[in-house]
Amino acid sequence: MIKPTDDPTKPKKMGRPRNAEVDRRILVTAIDLFIRAGWADFSIDEVARRAKVGKASIYLRWRDKGDLLFDALSAAYQPWDIHPTNSFRDDLERLVVAILSELSTYAGWAINRAQSEPGLPPRLYVLCQNLINARLEGVTTLIEAAKARGEVAADVPNDLIMETVTGAALGHSGLALLAKQPSQSADRTGYASTLVNFLYPVLTGRHSESA
Repeated sequence: MIKPTDDPTKPKKMGRPRNAEVDRRILVTAIDLFIRAGWADFSIDEVARRAKVGKASIYLRWRDKGDLLFDALSAAYQPWDIHPTNSFRDDLERLVVAILSELSTYAGWAINRAQSEPGLPPRLYVLCQNLINARLEGVTTLIEAAKARGEVAADVPNDLIMETVTGAALGHSGLALLAKQPSQSADRTGYASTLVNFLYPVLTGRHSESA
């Protein structure tokens, strides 16, 4: 699996963080600014102002805004806690909950935004693609394990399963944020169960058997 720390395109920092809390605050602020303002209006000056630190503190750590955003995106990435069990239905529900949990805050949308952001330096596109590929590998593992158990028909396309489940979760999360009603833990579990119960027969290729 691809790990962000293994990415050969990662730029070298100009100095070492002298205070872990300042470092964390800068990274969190950078993600928030990028999501709200985009790459064109993302600047060291504005990150420093919002994080309430001096520009010198940022330049001790990163030489430019591209390096800063690279590390901010890497730090924002959290692997989904998913692994194959003996139930593909349960695996899908955990996957949906993981997606909803991540996207319940604006910070969770950073990598998605970066993928389609105009003018972003190529190395940042590469980073985001690597991070997304790492997640897709995890989902593929769930599907292949279910196929090996005979729970999912062998001729069901992996991409169709991934796009259907993740697309529904992304849409649900986006609408919730637009309505300023981010999902809570109980809501996520309930939605995941409802969604998977609805999709499971088709996604596993067993809809004709249950008809």
